[in-house]
Amino acid sequence: MHRNYVGAIERGEINPTFQTLLAVAAGLGLPLSEIVAAARIETVEQLAGVVIERLVREHFDALLHRLVWRVWRLEEQLRSDGTDAGARQ
Repeated sequence: MHRNYVGAIERGEINPTFQTLLAVAAGLGLPLSEIVAAARIETVEQLAGVVIERLVREHFDALLHRLVWRVWRLEEQLRSDGTDAGARQ
């Protein structure tokens, strides 16, 4: 897709077909629904919410894994501290 064509779409000079919108979405690596939702954003707070929601959705598994690992490490430390304290008494 030529950059002038994309620029004309961005400036509202032409109305793209549905097929063109799908091609733009694929080129950006985004679902068309996210592009349409982004077009409705009117405030910085709405933008922040969309960005945070997407980050959480994309990285949920990694965040959950990290959280579980940290809880496990904390439990291990608490067990170790409790064992050491009991041995000293």
